[in-house]
Amino acid sequence: VPHVAQQITSTEKTPVLSLTVPAFKELIEQWKKIADYIPHCAPLIEIGLLWADKYDERMSATNAYAVSMFIDPVIRMSWVPDHWDEARCNAVKMHILELVHLIH
Repeated sequence: VPHVAQQITSTEKTPVLSLTVPAFKELIEQWKKIADYIPHCAPLIEIGLLWADKYDERMSATNAYAVSMFIDPVIRMSWVPDHWDEARCNAVKMHILELVHLIH
């Protein structure tokens, strides 16, 4: 499962930040399915999920991932509203608008 997430975040061998959050969320979902399917592995997977939650909190503390998704012409903001709560979406949109105003 981790190798799939790594492949998703790379295009033509170049890491792509804009795909990091969607790939990470998919990795977590796959780990949860594996824990359900192979119960004797669940305790080990739960440890990994605890670390994943901590990393997710750190990703949430920065707008870099959201900005990278916004500037990616394939993603734009299409992924964000479907996976983040309304308050986080609004905060990201405001941050992007502030950045756009800085450019002008």
